[in-house]
Amino acid sequence: MATTTRGYVTPDDTDAPEIPADMAALAESVDGDVQALVDTYLENARSTISQTSNTPLSSSINTPALIMTRSFAFEAGQAYRISVWARVSLTNATSTSGWPYVQIRRTNASGTLIHDPGAQGLAGQTGFTSTGVQSCIVKCTAADTTQTIAFCASWSGASATAINVASATSARPYLLIEPIGPAANFADAMEIPTA
Repeated sequence: MATTTRGYVTPDDTDAPEIPADMAALAESVDGDVQALVDTYLENARSTISQTSNTPLSSSINTPALIMTRSFAFEAGQAYRISVWARVSLTNATSTSGWPYVQIRRTNASGTLIHDPGAQGLAGQTGFTSTGVQSCIVKCTAADTTQTIAFCASWSGASATAINVASATSARPYLLIEPIGPAANFADAMEIPTA
């Protein structure tokens, strides 16, 4: 018996014909490969929210990572969509400063920038400001890589004292990574940073 590059079992040219057994062996190897792909997709599609309760996550640090994924396995030759939704607010902002900014970065708040949609909401706004659904497309072409992705927020002006992200049950923030097809179909997409 021989195997393909994906491990599918096939008969050698010199093997005696055993059609039922050969078909069964091929079906088993295909089934195992498909199940492994499904398991990997389901595992990677989950995202992790960095807070553990339904109270707002608050930080006086000007660039905290508010939501982070688990380690995600990006496969060479694939493109991915990174999507985030959250409601961000500032504490003690004034009418002249305190613009909230949101970003998607590699690893943490000081990691390589992946997506920067800019300021969100109005200066001095202290109530929750929805970021809407922000998304970007990245690709992995060189080699498989495992990375953590972070949704970060910061503010302009010295008057604000903290930044919060809503985490109530009715407004649960999320950060999601999903495969969307071959990297070759997204020539202008950013290469996922590895450093």
